[in-house]
Amino acid sequence: MGGAIMIFFENEDFKLLEEEAVIYIQIKSRGVELSDINMALKGFPRVRIQSFVELQKALTGTIMEKTQIGELKEKIEIEIAKDEMTAYMRLNILKSDIEIEEQKIKNEVIAKLNELEICVGVQTDILKGNFISCKKQVIAEGVAPISGRDAKYKYFKLSEVKPELKEDGKADLYEMNLIDNVNIGDWLGEKKQPLPGIPGQTVTGRELPAKSGRDYQLKFDPKSVLELVEGEIVTLRAKKEGQ
Repeated sequence: MGGAIMIFFENEDFKLLEEEAVIYIQIKSRGVELSDINMALKGFPRVRIQSFVELQKALTGTIMEKTQIGELKEKIEIEIAKDEMTAYMRLNILKSDIEIEEQKIKNEVIAKLNELEICVGVQTDILKGNFISCKKQVIAEGVAPISGRDAKYKYFKLSEVKPELKEDGKADLYEMNLIDNVNIGDWLGEKKQPLPGIPGQTVTGRELPAKSGRDYQLKFDPKSVLELVEGEIVTLRAKKEGQ
């Protein structure tokens, strides 16, 4: 048994019918053109023409024969991107109807979001009434993971050595002090530990792992250098005096 047939448009030349979300056309007289059909469909944004070939056949075929040409779209269409980081919404509703039924539409959108388990990054400004008729809108955006900070390190910088010029203008290379002296406990270097990343979330709340920062090992001689961990800072200090 078929469902109830609803005639949603009719004039002296043709009529458009819907039965169980399937759209049909019946041509009543010759001379109907595609532009006439398109003009009639402007008032019915939920209708999607799937076969222009069948529609063209109907225009030249048997009078009053019922021809399937499309389908009835959902009133509110919400699509989640493959990576689940964006959800798009399209309201197949006339602008005039949106203005009249704004609160009802808002409730239906919220119900649809809940049905699809979309719970992260919902665009509340749209839900406050910024609906657009028959145009795709971003209704929710996920949160991308943030990679952690890489380790940062630095070492004791040797003094810059410059030769002293003698009275005759020549450099005295023998009097240059080419070696830095250090005392016990002197700072020799440090490293800021890498930090973990911040996980992200898809629009459906699925957690996205974040990359931790890369670590680097400090290079030193443990016989003469002491490694101290002070919070997130690793410090190198001299164990003994020397050069």
